[in-house]
Amino acid sequence: MFSVDIQCTPVKAALLRRLNVAMIMQPQCTVIHDDTPLQEVIKKAADLEVADFIVVDHDNNYVGLLTARDFREALLQPEAVPFLVAGELARVKVPLVSPQDTLDEVMDKFSRLEVNSLPVHSEYNDKEYIGMVTRAALMRRYQQELQAAV
Repeated sequence: MFSVDIQCTPVKAALLRRLNVAMIMQPQCTVIHDDTPLQEVIKKAADLEVADFIVVDHDNNYVGLLTARDFREALLQPEAVPFLVAGELARVKVPLVSPQDTLDEVMDKFSRLEVNSLPVHSEYNDKEYIGMVTRAALMRRYQQELQAAV
C-alpha cells in the first residue's frame, strides 16, 4: 500500500476540486452480506479477481469495507477462518463516497485511511452501490491534470 503525500497548495487543491468521483470511478463492485463466511469470501475473491468487498446487512445497509489485506491477515490464523464472517472483519470506519464528491474530499479520506479503494453509492439511493474509486485512479487523474496544466 502506498500513501498519498501531496503538498496541497491552493492551486493543486483547486485542481482537485474541479474533478469528481464520477470521472474516475470503476463502475463495478462486489457486494456481500455481513454474515457471509470468510471461506466463501476468499473463494469469491479468487474466482472474481476482486480485492475489496462492500459489506452490507440484509437490508442493504452499508456495514463497511472488507479488503484483501484483511482476509490475508485472517489466514495467518487458519484455525479461526471457518468461524469468521465478513462483518467481523469489515472496516466499519471506511466511508462511502458519492459520484459528485470532489477529488480533494476523496484524497482527504484516503490520507486518513489505510485502504486502496472507497465504495461509491448512488447519489439518489444510499443503499445502491455503483462502483469503487481507487487511490491509484485518483493519482493517475491528478498527474494527468497536472501535466495538462503545464
